[in-house]
Amino acid sequence: MDAGPLACLADERICDGLCVKTETDEENCGSCSNACAAAERCVDGVCAALACASGETMCGTSCVVTTSDNTNCGSCGNACAAGEMCTASVCQSDCAAPNQRCMVGTMTVCLDTSRDDANCGACGDACPAGQTCAGSVCGCDDARTACGATCVDAETDVANCGVCARACSAGEICRTGSCRCDTGLTDCAAGCVNTRTNNANCGTCGMACLSGQSCSDGACSSVCAGMPGTIFCAGACVNSSTSAMHCGGCGNVCGAGTSCGGGTCRPSNDLRANAIPITFAAAEVTLTGTTTDALRDGPGSSCICTSGVDVWYTFTLTTTDIVYFDTLATSTFDSALYLTNSAGATITTAGACNDDSGCTGLFNKAQIAASLGAGTYYVVVSGCGAGAFTLHAQRIANSVSSFIYGTAITGSATSSTVLVGTSEHTPMCTAGPSGEDLYWFVTCGGAQSASLCASDGGSWRRMSGTTGPFDPVLTLFSASTGADIACNDDGGTGCAGADSPLTFGSRLSAVAAPRGLNAFIVDERNQTAGLIYTIRYTVTR
Repeated sequence: MDAGPLACLADERICDGLCVKTETDEENCGSCSNACAAAERCVDGVCAALACASGETMCGTSCVVTTSDNTNCGSCGNACAAGEMCTASVCQSDCAAPNQRCMVGTMTVCLDTSRDDANCGACGDACPAGQTCAGSVCGCDDARTACGATCVDAETDVANCGVCARACSAGEICRTGSCRCDTGLTDCAAGCVNTRTNNANCGTCGMACLSGQSCSDGACSSVCAGMPGTIFCAGACVNSSTSAMHCGGCGNVCGAGTSCGGGTCRPSNDLRANAIPITFAAAEVTLTGTTTDALRDGPGSSCICTSGVDVWYTFTLTTTDIVYFDTLATSTFDSALYLTNSAGATITTAGACNDDSGCTGLFNKAQIAASLGAGTYYVVVSGCGAGAFTLHAQRIANSVSSFIYGTAITGSATSSTVLVGTSEHTPMCTAGPSGEDLYWFVTCGGAQSASLCASDGGSWRRMSGTTGPFDPVLTLFSASTGADIACNDDGGTGCAGADSPLTFGSRLSAVAAPRGLNAFIVDERNQTAGLIYTIRYTVTR
């Protein structure tokens, strides 16, 4: 059956049976079959001599940066040998000491084994959990002590107070390496007690109240004798174990964000039943809190200190979304984060628990991210010691893309697939009717790259049986801002498709992404389905 005349876009015409843009096509510049010379480019339908941008040098018919071009290093034609790369116009080893080539999964990568926790001193020599690599040797940071294979803060760890295996008694805390009673308590023969309210040690250790009396404000009194568990404060008998106005003693008022439990002012979200709800927004959500005076009631996880206390937050998802949390603004203690399900059981998915983020200057802060289905979940803030923190929350909702990969991408790799589905996302630099593929990752903030161009290790072509022009689009989406932060439609040199001489492929090179949850999104601006592509990405931690 006759398919009818070829239909071209408004800015195209038919040359030799193909739709081309004569404004930019170097084989049909201005008119069909008018080919530009090797050193010319088609600009506005006219062949013009190729001019290199500032900082570039003409080598043959191409503009290159000789300070970093492996084929033209320092000067045209000076190619670097295998295993070398061009740096500052000089060919140098691409894996110079102290770096070593190590296998990571199925790839060989160049790693600095003097500070790589998974390859410390030699490939495959991983540091024990909680220890870091410095100078090719595993150990604890300056603020912590190695107790067996675990790093602890001996200044505050009740199980290793001052030295390893020295455990504090019940009711005691570890402060500056010594076991002592918490603020407001006194060390008596029976342990740490509040002498303001303790009937056996009223006012001082060993001073017991008589039968029918109760200890109030450090003195034995019979005023509240008929109401066990209460003390007389401000003209009334109150339960100092739960009273926010007289917590543990008369006039001891609990501050904002805290409640009274067991005679101590504790964070209001100390228990899972009192978890603070998180409502996700289009951009990052910020919450502040503290674990000071909190108890430990979470199930814990293998990635956190066994002595840490915790507080709780909760959120509910209606679809399968990617969620992210960090405490990178925490300044007072070594924080940790982990997720639990609606019943409070620890989620063991990779990335759902973190003690040390690995971000430069923020090693003892935490980052977690995971793909979670519809349901209710909890975020537990814990760590070594206790203190104030800032919790950042981000989300990539299911509605951002027609297909979202469930596992985070890391390092440098390629992925090949067919782009199908219904359009859910409109790239910032163009529009298209097709579905999208979303590849998400977590970063401390840094330069990220992705490409579908053959010269970068990518590719693109139309699926057999489909017709018409295909034109892929690549965007970098930030959950921190809730929007695209970079977009590319036509990548230029090296971006022609397997069945197209046009440089319609897309690339993003060294784009700065903000801290947190980000994603590369592959789209197609002309056709609804049928784009076969390979994406090559590089994710910087």
